[in-house]
Amino acid sequence: PQVCKNPWRCNKLPPPPGAFCNHLVFGRRVATTVNSNNSGTEEIDPVAFLAGRWHFERQVEDRTTGEDGHAEGDAVFEPLGDGLRWSESGRLTFGAHTFDASRELTIEPDEGGWLVKFDDGRPFHRLDLSSGVGIDHPCRDDVYSGKYVVLEGPDGPELATEWTVTGPGKDQLIQTRYRRSGS
Repeated sequence: PQVCKNPWRCNKLPPPPGAFCNHLVFGRRVATTVNSNNSGTEEIDPVAFLAGRWHFERQVEDRTTGEDGHAEGDAVFEPLGDGLRWSESGRLTFGAHTFDASRELTIEPDEGGWLVKFDDGRPFHRLDLSSGVGIDHPCRDDVYSGKYVVLEGPDGPELATEWTVTGPGKDQLIQTRYRRSGS
């Protein structure tokens, strides 16, 4: 049998082409749509898709130190103007250390698309949930290269993110899976 080429060394068969494996669930892309543009592709409106409470699991592979991390918690996407406030809180275990972790972002309309911003208003990256297209974010000497992919999970649509962080002092893979919460 084939072994998944995922950096998390999943021992299951690889996901279908175009799918995203983060060792938790093998999924397939979904056609969740709320808008249609003139290019013939379907767009996913992040406000309509994300609004509400989600549970997340995040894996961090630090290839520089050899220590892996895991975070689990809740993400809440609540209306803010024409966009969303994105609040995450949970517990992060990295190596032998466990602590509370949180972050706040916003998702705002911008130039015909969407922009994710840090809590202090600085731009982070453009957001397109429809295409799975790659994103690059320079952060001092490091570069965060990522993507967002909407998948069909066992209990409905899910969101998967993957960030590869490279730079003089960093070599990390950060994978997150968001699943809609019941509460």
